[in-house]
Amino acid sequence: MQVLVRESGRSGTLVVERPEVVRLFADVRNVELLTFFAPPGSTVGALARAFDLTLNAAFRKVKRFEALGLLRVSEERPRSGRAVKRYTCAATSFFVPTRQRSLVETLGESFGAYQSVMNAAFVRHSEEGPNPVGGMLLMARGGELWMLPATPEGEPWTPGVPGTPALHHASGALMLDYEEARELQAELIRLFDRYRARRGSHAYLMHLFMTPLGTTRRLTLPNAGYSEWPMRS
Repeated sequence: MQVLVRESGRSGTLVVERPEVVRLFADVRNVELLTFFAPPGSTVGALARAFDLTLNAAFRKVKRFEALGLLRVSEERPRSGRAVKRYTCAATSFFVPTRQRSLVETLGESFGAYQSVMNAAFVRHSEEGPNPVGGMLLMARGGELWMLPATPEGEPWTPGVPGTPALHHASGALMLDYEEARELQAELIRLFDRYRARRGSHAYLMHLFMTPLGTTRRLTLPNAGYSEWPMRS
């Protein structure tokens, strides 16, 4: 068996060295499937049940992982027909260096899917219920471009109407000093982590993204969200 990863300095982490494994991890769901086999390991049948896969699909996944050196058979119990094998993952985390896959590729292939899912879900839920979004208000105020959700009558939309789904969409350029930007960064991390630790009954998807643009703006960067500021005289 050819092992296509090597151990890193961090315990339980393997460094991905070969293109075959890099391509495998272009679908980050494969990492989730692999780490399902963390010690003491598990079986193909358990994988199929946990991820709603057919036995054949789960078996193909496992054999592919095994061929790449990412899974090994840790136990084999004889029985009539095919023996029951327990597989164990070679690591609990994997490091893909940027020389193997650029950050642009990783962000596009992994978090690009987030954006597609979020857009579809946001539109679906925003058009339902007693407080539907009926369109967008476009305006330039105070030297800035604003794109705000509106009611079907063209009035500013607000999220506080009873029965409105918990939706939030906000974006815009911020003119901040370095320390102010670091303060906002820390505040966003604390807020996200505080809610991420909860275990409620419904799944919500939130993607926070903030990046420096430099000292000049060469793009039209609309502000979007629920702010009432642009509507004030």
